[in-house]
Amino acid sequence: MAKTLFNLITEKLVTPILIFLIFLALFVGLWPFSFSADNNVRWLENRNGIAISPMVKGWCPSYYGIIYTPDKINLLSNTKSKTPQLTIELWLKAKSTFTQDVGAILTLDDGRDPAAVLFAQWRNSLIIRIRNDAAEDGYDEIGLRDALAKNQQSFITLTSSPGRVKLYLNGEWQRSYPNLTLIDTTTAAIQLVAGTTLAGTSDWCGDLYGLAIYGDTLSARQVSEHVAYWQTGTFINLIEHNDPLLLYPFDEREGDTIHNILTDQGHWRIPENFQILRKTFLGSVNGEIKVFRSLFKDVIINIAGFVLLGFFMALYLSKSIKSKLFVILYVFIICSLLSLGIEYLQVWLAQRDSSLLDFVLNSGGGFIGALGILVVDKLGQRFLTAKAQRERKARKVFF
Repeated sequence: MAKTLFNLITEKLVTPILIFLIFLALFVGLWPFSFSADNNVRWLENRNGIAISPMVKGWCPSYYGIIYTPDKINLLSNTKSKTPQLTIELWLKAKSTFTQDVGAILTLDDGRDPAAVLFAQWRNSLIIRIRNDAAEDGYDEIGLRDALAKNQQSFITLTSSPGRVKLYLNGEWQRSYPNLTLIDTTTAAIQLVAGTTLAGTSDWCGDLYGLAIYGDTLSARQVSEHVAYWQTGTFINLIEHNDPLLLYPFDEREGDTIHNILTDQGHWRIPENFQILRKTFLGSVNGEIKVFRSLFKDVIINIAGFVLLGFFMALYLSKSIKSKLFVILYVFIICSLLSLGIEYLQVWLAQRDSSLLDFVLNSGGGFIGALGILVVDKLGQRFLTAKAQRERKARKVFF
């Protein structure tokens, strides 16, 4: 009896293609196998500051870097006012333009999601996310276009008084945001992280020259004066005039510690290897810092890859399982388990993140691919029916 199209496909091609697709899924999901990646943070040679940027080593992929304070710092307990007031000064230079993803420059994290305050970059724009439990997304987003031009120094100052946040660039006032406060009385002790997020994603590339945090609201005149202090190297005036809570001039130029020069607490650590400080298994999409284009690309890639895998897995199982319903169910379970294993391993990989969205998309893609078995079976039946009709016609003509 002549073989159907279905039998021809399943007997000759399915097994090698299925093996290839499984290895491809593992390779793509776990690449670049960075269980111990270099932390690309280094001291600047000719001035105070550190560089957070990739270093290419042969054909190996390049990574960014992370610095963080191992100990948490209670900012509110040291503020001068009973109502939360805060000023953050950040002197930096962006060395890349982020068109697909968002680069996380500095995070003030108190263990809640989202973080209390996040300074980030998209294209050449500054983005600042401030947690607000009453907001729809859980945070308010403010920022400034063209504030982070590539290879140009930027001095960002953010002042917060009860009910108002002001944003300054290079000592000049830019915008005010009413009904907004940087941190409130519900904010616990914070951990500082720079260069990436605690989950090891949304990497930023650039230089950091100085950081200071004050427990009060600086005036416009003080903001302008501080820019001059930093740029002339007389940052000691900051201590005499405004008594900061934390002050980091990045003037060590060697070693693995960035000191808070005011006290023995709040020092930064420069780890030898890139570290993921918050290992999250199947994190929610709300915790990821992505632009729409990047998110759409991830959706397409994850679905398309597992559609092919689910289809050929269904063809393979159909050789021994007659019920198409059971074939589809088994494929869905196997693809879900495979995706679950990949997402678990990604928890331990630098530059990869374990995402609930990826797991759902992979499992759904496998299910969609398995449904293709119904199409193939239908085509096989039509092929067989058409061939049988041709044979009957041929017999009639012959007799």
